[in-house]
Amino acid sequence: MSNKLVYVDGDPFWMTPEGRFEAAELCNGRVVERIMLRTSHGLQILGNTAFLQD
Repeated sequence: MSNKLVYVDGDPFWMTPEGRFEAAELCNGRVVERIMLRTSHGLQILGNTAFLQD
């Protein structure tokens, strides 16, 4: 299951599979999606990628 982009009061948030809301980063008006790697030591951030939205 993956994160879902939701808007709360007009601000973008990622809703995680666990049900948490994390603020979404914006770059040039576009939402940036974080790439996470699940390891035996927990989640690690791999990098960011532009999330294309029409």
